[in-house]
Amino acid sequence: MSLELFDTRGRFIKPTPEQIAQLPEQVRELVQHIADAATALEAATAIREAADFALSDALARQQAAIKARPKITHTDIAREWIASERAQITR
Repeated sequence: MSLELFDTRGRFIKPTPEQIAQLPEQVRELVQHIADAATALEAATAIREAADFALSDALARQQAAIKARPKITHTDIAREWIASERAQITR
């Protein structure tokens, strides 16, 4: 009996109960282990994809915040300091 467990893209294809029933006990256990591993891999892949999306979203928000913040130069700081010093002198 030939049993295809993976499609052309490498995704696990769960055998039908009839196919599993025709397998010897040892092979049935191995197929179950493969199914468990494939399920865990799919779950981990989904988690990673969600994390990738969250990271790209966070990076986009960070870049937007950086672009939105006012740019302050040393010259601006010096002008503010000089203006505050002048204000104190004139008091």
